[in-house]
Amino acid sequence: MTLCGGVVAREDHTVAVAQCPASCGELIQGWILGSEKLVSCPVAWYSTVEVCDGAPLAQERPLSRRMVERLLQHWGYPAQMSQALRIEIHSTIPLAKGMASSTADIAATAVAAAQHLGRRLDEATLAALCVSLEPTDSTLFRQLT
Repeated sequence: MTLCGGVVAREDHTVAVAQCPASCGELIQGWILGSEKLVSCPVAWYSTVEVCDGAPLAQERPLSRRMVERLLQHWGYPAQMSQALRIEIHSTIPLAKGMASSTADIAATAVAAAQHLGRRLDEATLAALCVSLEPTDSTLFRQLT
């Protein structure tokens, strides 16, 4: 289970879609062999995020909007461009239960927004953007780090 994404065509527009799994906790956490380690245990619950052109939705999750703003800033886009991007989150992850719902939301938002802009994010940049907003689980990595 890894963070993944793509672009799909809808009736009259394209939508960038990405998803990131939940975590049921950490298998390893702490200072080991001279560096910090965090190995989360992903589970098959996902935050699926769609980003397309459009006005923001009233019920958006604030951290996802902040991620779009941070991403635009990272690449030097005008800040007001954020208000022309719609974020829709469909998640099966319980909120506020320690299952990495925020990590899944912001990581999937970053990947979907990058795809919508025709850009790609490497894992190091994605991790840096995520931790700039809040503590982040390791579910956004494809391999152990």
